[in-house]
Amino acid sequence: MNLDLDPFSIAILLIVGGGFLYAFFYIWRVKRNGIEAEGYISRIVEHESIDSDGMTSVTYDVFVVYTTQEGRQVEGELSNPKNRLSVGDRIQLKYLPGKEKNPVLTKTLQ
Repeated sequence: MNLDLDPFSIAILLIVGGGFLYAFFYIWRVKRNGIEAEGYISRIVEHESIDSDGMTSVTYDVFVVYTTQEGRQVEGELSNPKNRLSVGDRIQLKYLPGKEKNPVLTKTLQ
């Protein structure tokens, strides 16, 4: 298999790969070292885009409200949202001090 990639394609692959690697390690670090809290899904924002081939894709930003260890109420966007979350769902999460706006979902609660 011969892959002749131009420098621009290589740069794009490195940037995208680096982004995935950063996201993976951020989630791992928060799950390992984060402060645990409970919250609820406050809103879900849907984004629809159409690519050059006319294919439609939908992504969702999932926001959660929770109280920090210091007693401050925060709304943040989940770094690792799961499918099938609904507004009002109770969840368990972890966050890093100084990064309260980017909590990580650890589990859904009943």
